[in-house]
Amino acid sequence: MNEAAVERQGRTVAMDTLRAARLVGVVRVDDAAAAREIALAYLRGGINCVEITMTTPGAAGLITELADRFRSDPAILIGAGTVLTTDTARTALDAGARFLVAPCAPDLAPAAQEYGAVTVLGALTVTEILAALERGADLVKVFPVSAVGGPAYFRDIMAPLPTLPLWAAGGTTVAAIRDYLAAGVQVIGLAGSIQPAAAVRAGDWAAIENLARQATEALKAEF
Repeated sequence: MNEAAVERQGRTVAMDTLRAARLVGVVRVDDAAAAREIALAYLRGGINCVEITMTTPGAAGLITELADRFRSDPAILIGAGTVLTTDTARTALDAGARFLVAPCAPDLAPAAQEYGAVTVLGALTVTEILAALERGADLVKVFPVSAVGGPAYFRDIMAPLPTLPLWAAGGTTVAAIRDYLAAGVQVIGLAGSIQPAAAVRAGDWAAIENLARQATEALKAEF
């Protein structure tokens, strides 16, 4: 198998893992030690796809630690979020990120494809979604969905365009998981709803683990 084929295979596997998991736990805090505990709490709670935002202190080191620790588990996928430049993308990819999430970075896809990683570009309108796909997005992160109607917004979008590969984020909640998936969303990013600020301040990682478990149990119960 040549290098290009290996890269395509790696990206396909990562995409299949994201689609099978359906949920991604987002880690976004201003403390490296807390970020590590949150990521591990998500994983203990059954959320196997974790996005470490690159604005988090020590993000690259945490991605490396988690990617190495769980390398032998095909169900676990570690990625990077808030990837704003190609340099940041390569830092994340070198650290072991298997997917990159960016608000909008036209030159992100080639770097991700080179490493066999998934490209997730941000958008809000249908025009922006289609433009993101033209720029090489494998998935399009629609954000912030809570500001535009949540699941109902996706139903409106996907009625005429049912095959769009969409990721919902920004105000998503555990209670709405069924509604987002029923609307045709492929992946749901969960952040504040399973990483409440009060729990982070208190260092209550068990509470975050419990919220992650509630999310995965809701997923299993409905789909």
